[in-house]
Amino acid sequence: MRGSSHLAGRQWSFQCDVSSRADVDRAAERIRQEVGHPTMLLNNAGVNHPNLILDLSDGDIDSMFDTNVKAHFYTIQAFLPHMLARGSGHIVCTASALSYVGASLMTDYCASKHALLGLMEALRYELDKKYKAPRVRTTVVTPGHIRTPLFADVKTSALAAFLSPTLEPQAVAQAMVDALERQESSHIAMPFYAHSAPLLKTLPSFLRDLAQWIANADDTVSACTKAR
Repeated sequence: MRGSSHLAGRQWSFQCDVSSRADVDRAAERIRQEVGHPTMLLNNAGVNHPNLILDLSDGDIDSMFDTNVKAHFYTIQAFLPHMLARGSGHIVCTASALSYVGASLMTDYCASKHALLGLMEALRYELDKKYKAPRVRTTVVTPGHIRTPLFADVKTSALAAFLSPTLEPQAVAQAMVDALERQESSHIAMPFYAHSAPLLKTLPSFLRDLAQWIANADDTVSACTKAR
């Protein structure tokens, strides 16, 4: 929290199920009482359970949207009021390159990441035009594959690995820290190929299919389904 010199160097941890509004509200109240009002919010929690759409259970779908989408609403609603009151703050959302494109076995995941992009774009305009709080910044991160347990079983071809290299978590975290230090709203797309993801929708279908094939996008998560 900016401006709190007596808190410098100290760390706290609070266990919270972000998919539960009640749990988020309880954790938020504890944080306010024990630490103070946060001025930065990083929404990074996510789940994934790749499967064909007809094989997704109600529980799978609910879990996906409760954690990947609704949790963002819960945390923003919990901490945004104080940011508005002080006239500054920063909200960071980890979306995905799949916020722009789709891939087999990931209908629910892709849908959730598309939703996050819409949420953050609309929030930016609400902050600027309705709340009159342009100094409450927003940053959206749309990374490609990150080397985390969430996609630990993903398999890529040699060509796909060359054209779409896997990101290290530290690199993504550093990009977020850099955005917070700049205190500017931003959109972070990484690695290099993630910048072109929005353009794929404008390509003729045969070129779009070629890009999907080169990236091995429809087969990379097959190993995840076998490992379930």
